[in-house]
Amino acid sequence: MKSFLEETRVIIHGNKAKMRKAMHTRRNTLFSVIIGLAALPLLGQEVAMSEHLTLKDCIVRAIKYNLGVAVQVYSSELADLTVAKSREIYLPTLSFDFGKDSQNSASYYWTDAAGQNSTTAMNYSTSLSQTIPFGGSISLTLASF
Repeated sequence: MKSFLEETRVIIHGNKAKMRKAMHTRRNTLFSVIIGLAALPLLGQEVAMSEHLTLKDCIVRAIKYNLGVAVQVYSSELADLTVAKSREIYLPTLSFDFGKDSQNSASYYWTDAAGQNSTTAMNYSTSLSQTIPFGGSISLTLASF
């Protein structure tokens, strides 16, 4: 018969072997899961077909997809528009004006039989002006009163 001490050693040694086997199984499973998760992004990638691009195609793609290049293109266009807008001050200006004035007043003299005087005045004006680049302006006005 085995002694109690020997039986205890057999039980402990057997449990250690089972524990080692369980730890190896867990470690292998965990390692497999980590490898699978690391490879998961690779499954979603498409295989790129090789293309032959000309220099013009490369430039078009660079301009289309590079935001820095697009900003430079738009900023130069914006500068051109700003210069054009600043030159607008030197374009000639043409203006028209029309007015009508009516006045009704009581008559002061016995010769005015109507008892009321009505006065109507119409006026118009047309003006053309040009700003001079070094200061001042030239204007031409036609008016009637």
